Amino acid sequence: MPDLHDNDDPSARRLPPGVPATSPGSVDDGGEAGVSRPAEAYPTVATVERPPTAHAHGDDDEWRWDDGRYVRITPPPSGPRLVLFTFLGIAVLLGVLIVGALAWVRGQMDPPGDPGNAVVLNIPSGSSTDSIATLLAEEGVVQNPTVFRYYLRWQGVGDFQAGSYRLAENMSFDEAIEVLEGGPAPVQLARFTVPEGLTVAQMGEHLEDQIEGFTSEEMASALIRMESDWRPRDIESWEGLLFPDTYEFDVTEEPAEILGRLKRQFDAVATEVGLVPYMNLDPATGAPVGITAYQHIVIASMIEEESRVPEEYAKVSRVIHNRLAIGMPLGIDATVLYVRGPERTGPLTDADLDIDSPYNTRKFPGLPPTPIAAPGRAALAAALNPEPGDWLYYVLAGEDGTHFFTDDYDEFVAQRDESRARGLF
Repeated sequence: MPDLHDNDDPSARRLPPGVPATSPGSVDDGGEAGVSRPAEAYPTVATVERPPTAHAHGDDDEWRWDDGRYVRITPPPSGPRLVLFTFLGIAVLLGVLIVGALAWVRGQMDPPGDPGNAVVLNIPSGSSTDSIATLLAEEGVVQNPTVFRYYLRWQGVGDFQAGSYRLAENMSFDEAIEVLEGGPAPVQLARFTVPEGLTVAQMGEHLEDQIEGFTSEEMASALIRMESDWRPRDIESWEGLLFPDTYEFDVTEEPAEILGRLKRQFDAVATEVGLVPYMNLDPATGAPVGITAYQHIVIASMIEEESRVPEEYAKVSRVIHNRLAIGMPLGIDATVLYVRGPERTGPLTDADLDIDSPYNTRKFPGLPPTPIAAPGRAALAAALNPEPGDWLYYVLAGEDGTHFFTDDYDEFVAQRDESRARGLF
């Protein structure tokens, strides 16, 4: 009996599992087993392509019969291979991060480009390394204060002296450290003087003449940014709140620093003579319950303008206090001159005395809204401590600037006429 496995077709010699085949003696038409039949009477045998062997591909892939064809199935990676691939991926990611971080740190340590504008840095006494790093970053000398702090620790430096240093914006860490380790630059001091009795505008002109590079415009801009505990909330004027004195200053100081010194000196002197910023103000409402500190400064400015003899400042103060107490207009010509302005000179005219302004104390009772000049120490003390007396009037009586004081109007008029006849005014 013929054997299908001896068929001359090599592809039909061995069938894979699952491939249908006809047994040698089987029939599908009910024929008798063993009876010879023509070849065409046998059922057709399916032939398939032999799958490639694992050995031929050098791997462990499996092959599965699926819908008339073999499908190659690649097994998942083994445990060791998965660990290796994960480790390599993490290593690459860390490498990228480290390279990026190093590039960023290098850019902070030595930023691209040349150093920028010059910077004068003043390191206060007792400054810590951390505060110095912050100052450098605020001035744009270094980019990142935290990185600079760590760099200082790494280099083992940071014990810098207090003083003034000349650096530049956008410096490298090493350049900045070299300047700081070199110690502060020698201080170049100069002097300027602000006389008593000047208005803020006149003070600006004096400073322009004495300080190179100082301008009235910069002064106005700096004053806008400054605050004072002495001013009421509705007052913006700085009249009377910058102390007249002689000052030594570093030539590198900015206008704001110079004006800050005048402001701090006023605060110190006013406190020394006994003024307190919030004196005679109701704590609940802020309303005046007496002559306030600011009003005492206004009185001091009038004293400064009315007399040039410090020994009689307390008497002038008493006249002002007495008139305020009875509601009598102060009648102080200096306040009218202030509102008239410096562009006009000469004696007061009837038109001047009729100016409709709260500064015109000939016409309106009470104090003017602000000081009219910068008072000195003696005037501030006199405003707070008037000399006891009943005086209501005073008039210039001597060529040395002394005044005649009285509580009698007729005596005042008689002395006024005499002084005028002598050409004292």
